[in-house]
Amino acid sequence: MPKENKCCIPRGVEVKPSQVGYYNYWYPSEKEVFLTTESVEGELLTWRGSDKWAAVKVKKEVATKYQSPIQVLWIKKELFNDIKKAPVIRGRLKERGEGK
Repeated sequence: MPKENKCCIPRGVEVKPSQVGYYNYWYPSEKEVFLTTESVEGELLTWRGSDKWAAVKVKKEVATKYQSPIQVLWIKKELFNDIKKAPVIRGRLKERGEGK
């Protein structure tokens, strides 16, 4: 898995399980929403199943815990964008702290 696709979903974030929809594609559930009880490691996917939700591939145990029939949970795209920026921001803050 490429490093830039790895992510960590923080504890307390809303996630939706996957559900099958039009043309047998997978989409975020229309009914179910869960809050993560721990941080979850995953891989950001470039699926286009929703305007507001982004797909994250997770371990099977995690998907089962949040009632997803496949190894994909959905997080809000706003959070998806923040997760992608986080390593860059942390690096800049670390450089500032070291006086570079």
